[in-house]
Amino acid sequence: MVVHSLENEVSSNETIMLDRAMRQTYNLLSACIDERVKRFIFLGSLEIMKGYDGDYLVNEKWRPIPTSEITTLCVHMAEFVCREFGREGRIDVCSLRLGDLQWEEPIDSTSMLRGNDALQAIQRAVEQNIVDGHSPIPKSTLLPGRTWSTFHIQSVPDFKEPRFNTAKAQEMLGFVPEGSNL
Repeated sequence: MVVHSLENEVSSNETIMLDRAMRQTYNLLSACIDERVKRFIFLGSLEIMKGYDGDYLVNEKWRPIPTSEITTLCVHMAEFVCREFGREGRIDVCSLRLGDLQWEEPIDSTSMLRGNDALQAIQRAVEQNIVDGHSPIPKSTLLPGRTWSTFHIQSVPDFKEPRFNTAKAQEMLGFVPEGSNL
């Protein structure tokens, strides 16, 4: 199993940044297939879903609406590469769309994600593979040969409704955000 996250290196050349994000992800997935790695977990971002009105409760079935901001485009295109490899069926690909990380100091974000919740979600995605050796999504819900899944990962905001629905991650990965009533 491989867990992949993009570098946060910001360059003045946006074309190079975009090419690196896609090429790095493509090359890593190709190497995983060559080495017969069974599962690939991509650490993406909920940033690609923030194009929707803030009043909507957005889940994984909604299509990404990335902004033209380069780091958001890089995440979107890397996830696109992951999706295509997963749909090809030669490797199980899981994308965790992480919210904006909060480690200690409170942040003002519509997708705040406490550090402990982020670590728990990653651990659950990794352990899911170890426990049963299969994709976290029951094969009956996938098209033949399709092994692609996405999960929204966000903490329960204080005194607000969450912007992104994490029910799928809760149900299929056993993700329980700190402060939730589950």
